[in-house]
Amino acid sequence: MNVGVYNDVDKLERVIVHRPGPELDRLTPANVHRLLFDDLLWPKQARREHDQFTKALTDRGIEVLYFNELLSQVLAVDAAREFVIPLAFREEVFGPTAAAMLTEYARGLAPEQLAHLLTAGITRRELEATVGAVPTTWTTTLEPDDFVVPCLPNLYFMRDTSTWIHAGVSINPMHMRARRRESVLLEAIYRWHPAFAPHEFPRWNTVPASRRATFEGGDIIVPGEGAVFVGISERTTAAGFEQLATSLLQGDESIRQVVAVLLDESRESMHLDTVMSMVDNDTFVLYPGLGERTTVTATRGASTPGEDGFSLRAESHLPGQMRQVLASAVGQSQLNFIAAPTSAHIAEWGLWNAAFNLLALAPRVVVAYDRNERMNDFLSDQGVEVVAIPSGELARGHGGPRCMSCPVYRSAT
Repeated sequence: MNVGVYNDVDKLERVIVHRPGPELDRLTPANVHRLLFDDLLWPKQARREHDQFTKALTDRGIEVLYFNELLSQVLAVDAAREFVIPLAFREEVFGPTAAAMLTEYARGLAPEQLAHLLTAGITRRELEATVGAVPTTWTTTLEPDDFVVPCLPNLYFMRDTSTWIHAGVSINPMHMRARRRESVLLEAIYRWHPAFAPHEFPRWNTVPASRRATFEGGDIIVPGEGAVFVGISERTTAAGFEQLATSLLQGDESIRQVVAVLLDESRESMHLDTVMSMVDNDTFVLYPGLGERTTVTATRGASTPGEDGFSLRAESHLPGQMRQVLASAVGQSQLNFIAAPTSAHIAEWGLWNAAFNLLALAPRVVVAYDRNERMNDFLSDQGVEVVAIPSGELARGHGGPRCMSCPVYRSAT
């Protein structure tokens, strides 16, 4: 199976998505913010909209791999189960007694049941109905309908937990506790699922990793020409940026530089791809309110003669140099940064509704939410084909088509 992403606008051939499952039915007014959502979704309609999204991909001949199917299949592999279960039910999270009880319970489940537990979670009431009384300190602190194992409603944002960069994949250390189990599940899939296990490919990061040095896929753009752009944001730390840059520059000679763009730590611009994404080799949509930002270029440093170790060189640039720094990274004299001309208020509305979060299927062909009519009409006028998908519910999760996809393979056009 071919894998690899060398440019975010090369022809998309294979992608992982997650159709929203029962975990989305678990959102309530009491837990919605703790689980990183701003609103409650209508799950049935969200699934209909996601089906339209995947149909738009398969209609173009793109192979769609469903995360929930991959997970159930890999959990039939003993080694994968024994990797996932201890990391999912760690003593430092649940305490020794609850961790032991949950580990024993999980090991007795069939693959599909275990996948359900790991994604949809389980409440104290549901657990007691299955195994009887659970006298642990952790469960004693919970009300009957509190989660013993929390659900993972952010799973449909497949972009964040794993990212293909050139020939390799990074399993990303997630910033928010509510999403960290997701990375463990992706790690198991890439290690043991038959679709990936027989193939050798570089691993830019694996879990578990330092929780202070975090980075997420929404902050990573692969613009081609040996460059990688990374947002330092609400979710990606400076230490995380340098960890990823070091891994890439050490592991792949074709990667010349990794450029950080410093963002505000805000919900509105939580990732780099909420404020910019590629539509062509030299063209990006860019949120007009972003302004000029400080950038940092990471390259290979000069080693001391006779020294075998790797050194990372980081050079910072003033905000007014941002566009030139990004253009130089991809060997261009300048890049086109475009957005529909509009008022600041309407641009902010578009930012919240993922107008700048586009999934490129090929150069100048993108998937976008239908609600962003101004941006979509503007792109069409610029010669960009827009595949508009319904977004009445999916957009409530504050992520767009790019967020919902993990490209595994793009072919050069």
